[in-house]
Amino acid sequence: MIFLRILGIILMAFGLFLSFVIPVAGIIGLILGLLCVIRSSPKLADRINLSLSKKAAKSRQQAETLKMELEDKLKKHEEFERQVSAIKSEAVVTRTEGNRQRMEAAGLSMYIWSTCGDERVCEACKIMDDKLCLWADPTVYSRNKGKEWIPRPTGASLEHPGEKDGCRCTSLAYEPELLGEL
Repeated sequence: MIFLRILGIILMAFGLFLSFVIPVAGIIGLILGLLCVIRSSPKLADRINLSLSKKAAKSRQQAETLKMELEDKLKKHEEFERQVSAIKSEAVVTRTEGNRQRMEAAGLSMYIWSTCGDERVCEACKIMDDKLCLWADPTVYSRNKGKEWIPRPTGASLEHPGEKDGCRCTSLAYEPELLGEL
């Protein structure tokens, strides 16, 4: 044991000296010397292992705490996103109902279905885009300016624009009815 300790001290001194001349060789000498000193003293090795074990345990504990904090923040973010989504849906429904009330107050009974026209429009709404619809019955539409009402095509939305969750469609006043041309 004494031999290893002496060898370690010599290697560390030699490594220190070499680090000024040849840095890489000096660092290797320092490391080898330190390893010899550590191996020569079981108590020192045990203390180093204990210290490393405590640091590892503390790191695991910190990692677990961080994981829990991140999960909590993710839950709060998901809840916030859900609330924002609910508010947006409610705003669309309110806008749809407001459009309907204004149109009916103006004596308009029909509307043109209008989508946002982007890639997020669902198939059920794409089918209804630019179709003449009746406020009194969301299951029909007209191909001939409101003279005849037929059932909506298969797969088409059976609601008014914006009533379905996440729907961004809207209703536009039917111009001939608006201008009294019917």
